[in-house]
Order: sequence, then structure tokens, then C-alpha cells
Amino acid sequence: PIRLEFSDGVDPGISSLLLVHEEDLGLDSLGILAEDVVGVAIIPSTDGRAAGGVSERVSRFVFKGLKDAVDNFLSNSNVPKYVGTDPGSIKALYSQTRAQRLVTPYAPIGATRALLDQLEAAIGDPIQRVARSWDQECWPYAKKGFFGFKKKIPSLIQALCA
Repeated sequence: PIRLEFSDGVDPGISSLLLVHEEDLGLDSLGILAEDVVGVAIIPSTDGRAAGGVSERVSRFVFKGLKDAVDNFLSNSNVPKYVGTDPGSIKALYSQTRAQRLVTPYAPIGATRALLDQLEAAIGDPIQRVARSWDQECWPYAKKGFFGFKKKIPSLIQALCA
């Protein structure tokens, strides 16, 4: 299996700017506390999926999923939000909210990973990329498509349920 670098989890009680992307919308299961979130940057990476971009319909669908994920996670919160991928605007929100860290769900490969890497370099602060324990166990085997991964499912379930 391939090895990936994962964060050790998210310490509670630290004000955070949450970067939300389309690769992982399960914000409530990441260990990030909603009360620690002082701002949100919704960073769609749909245009990076294909050389010619994606249709407006796909973009709207993805944006609705991103917005719903944030609304469900933060429910009644009124934290400042930014939608887009401009590093200057995200850095300004980071500064405005006085967040102590940038945190996001882990994105191992692809357009979203590339975007996070670019943002991290442009902002100048590390982005803490959080993965669940089951993601950490499963990702190393997800390298040859579903059918190669499917063979590992019984042993992964046994290991995760032990």
C-alpha cells in the first residue's frame, strides 16, 4: 500500500478558519468543533476537474452541496464566509477572523489537493488537513480503482471494527 501523510487530529479550543471543499462534505465527523470555527472559506475546485471546466449545472450542484454541508455543520452560526479560490481573499478572511489555524478535510490527490497546495503556499501558513481513522486505513488501498479496493473491504471492516 502507498503511504500518505495525515494530521494527528484537531485539538479543540483553537479558533479555526474552515476551508470546505467538494472532496469531503462530512464536516460533522472530522472532529472539528463547530464552536471553534470563526470563519469559513468555501473553495469549489470543480473547474479543475476537466480541461474545459465543467457545465454550469455541475457547478451549481456542487456549490449547493458545499453550502448545505456548511449550513448543516454550523446550523445557527453567523460566522463570516467567503466563496472562491482567491488566496488574497482567503488570507484576508483568516486575518479578519483572527483564526489561529486553517483547517480542512483531507484531499489526497487531484484538483482539490492541487488547489489546497497552491492556497497554502500563497497564504504562507500551513493548512491542517484532517482525515478520519477509516480514511487513513482505507486510502492506501484505493490506488487501482474500485475492484482492487473491493478485495480489501472484508479485512478493512474487520480491522476497523476490532
